[in-house]
Parts: sequence; structure tokens; C-alpha cells
Amino acid sequence: MREALERELLSLIPNPHSLLPPSLTEPLDPDGILVRLNLEPLRFQPDAVDKVLRALLETCRTLHGSQEKMAENLDAASVWCAQSLPDQCDRLSELAGQSAESGYPPRHHSAVYVAAYRPAYRVVRADLLEELGTGD
Repeated sequence: MREALERELLSLIPNPHSLLPPSLTEPLDPDGILVRLNLEPLRFQPDAVDKVLRALLETCRTLHGSQEKMAENLDAASVWCAQSLPDQCDRLSELAGQSAESGYPPRHHSAVYVAAYRPAYRVVRADLLEELGTGD
């Protein structure tokens, strides 16, 4: 895991399509427990790999989701989608239904999303960031 993260950090280049530099974190869930920890701002920090690994391992050790919570979050996402992206609601409903039928398996970003946004992040507990010295 360490070697893969080191390679990823070394290979990161700024996204030419971004108008602003990425923030270090982005809220990820309605309860504020999880954040997306963007790797690009960390690429030149000498201890970034250790910080990210500690946050990942502690998050994995202490948080365990449930199908009920995933269904609840998808319902909230559907409400938001209906208000903000109404033309995408059918796609989200279809994906939510497929996910529910198959037990909410992990999913990768689509090739289109990866090409457009080049995501480089890890999902960690928000409360760990300050403790690890990576808070915004």
C-alpha cells in the first residue's frame, strides 16, 4: 500500500482543466464524518505518505458502513439531484437500484470521470486531519 501511494503522489500533475487549485479536503457525507483528502496538495510534503496511511488505517479500523446507511445517503443524494441536476435523476435512480440489488458493492469512477477530473484522493475520517497535521 505504501509503495502504491508513493508512486501515485510522485506521478501527480496539476489538472489543466481546473480553474482553482484543489482544496486539501472536501466534505463527503451528510454527517460530516468523512472527507475526501485530495492528494495533489500533499505531493511535495515529505511526510505525506505517512500521514495519509495513518489516516486511512485508522479510518478503516474504526468505521464500518451498513447497507441501511448507504440507502439513506443515496436517498439524500436523490433529493439533492432532483433539485440541482434534474436531468441526471434517472441515471442516479438506476445506479442506486442496481447497487441495492447487488448489496452496494464498491465502484470505480467511470473512464469519462477519470479522464476529465483525474481524481487522486483518499476517504478518511474528518476528525483525524487536525491530529495528523493535515487540516485545512
